[in-house]
Amino acid sequence: MKSWRQGPSLARLLRLAQHVWSDSRDAAAWMSNAQIALGGKTPIQAVMTDSGAERVEAILWRRIHGATT
Repeated sequence: MKSWRQGPSLARLLRLAQHVWSDSRDAAAWMSNAQIALGGKTPIQAVMTDSGAERVEAILWRRIHGATT
């Protein structure tokens, strides 16, 4: 497993979320609200672990490619 320092950073994930929603406020709202796909955690909470950060990144990339979950 990758160490946190090698995994996706919070700043990088915030930029990716801004790309998904094309709006920094919408991206911040998504990052701050509980997500079913993250077991009810917010993305900000989830990124505190390597596996959570990877899950957040995967969700964002799926949204970029047209998936809604």
